[in-house]
Amino acid sequence: MEIPSVNQEAFEKIKKQQESRMNTIADERLKAKDVEIQGLKEQAEEIQDLYQSLIKTLNEAVDLREKVRANPQEFLEVDPFKFAAMQKRRYNAEAHA
Repeated sequence: MEIPSVNQEAFEKIKKQQESRMNTIADERLKAKDVEIQGLKEQAEEIQDLYQSLIKTLNEAVDLREKVRANPQEFLEVDPFKFAAMQKRRYNAEAHA
């Protein structure tokens, strides 16, 4: 049984079609990865922003705590309910620690 010969021109045409398909598939995969990377970058930026906000809030809480300890009467006069609630939370935390 003889294998029919394929002319070189037909072979080159098929080869170019295969290369074109492979390039198209590679381009689609690269585009999908680019979209995925962009999404991850956006998530990382959002996490970084949240982290910075958390650090700022914690620093503000520490500053406020120091101000209350330095002059509790000032805070009692400004908002006695908040001050009383803070004192109660502090007492409960210390009692259950």
